[in-house]
Amino acid sequence: MLPMMDNQGNHLQGKVLGVENDTVRMDFNHPMSGKTLHFTGEIVGVREATEEELSHGHIHGDGCDH
Repeated sequence: MLPMMDNQGNHLQGKVLGVENDTVRMDFNHPMSGKTLHFTGEIVGVREATEEELSHGHIHGDGCDH
């Protein structure tokens, strides 16, 4: 895996699949892509969304910097 950056400055990891003459083939999929994942969770609380959360379209919780 190689650390890479796209032309917008976003960081991503790439896996080299092959090197040919003047071409490098890379895979930028997440390492877990294509795998079946199973999660277990527990609901620990429920509350109504605030007006700000509704207007932003996401939750605001501890550590939220929006």
